[in-house]
Amino acid sequence: VGESIVRQMLARTVYGWLADGMELRRALEAGVALVDDDKGGDVGLIGVTATDQASACNAGMPVAVLAA
Repeated sequence: VGESIVRQMLARTVYGWLADGMELRRALEAGVALVDDDKGGDVGLIGVTATDQASACNAGMPVAVLAA
């Protein structure tokens, strides 16, 4: 899975989608789908921006959100 994340330049790819205006959760879900399509395996992404927070995964991933 790690090789797939590097091969997809996953962090850069997701950042590019965010810079183009894609909603955070959608960008993270699209990133997870890239890894699923490439190699499979469990992967999860967490994203935090100045105005939003989200996560996405293809397997069960514990998540906690702190309210401001």
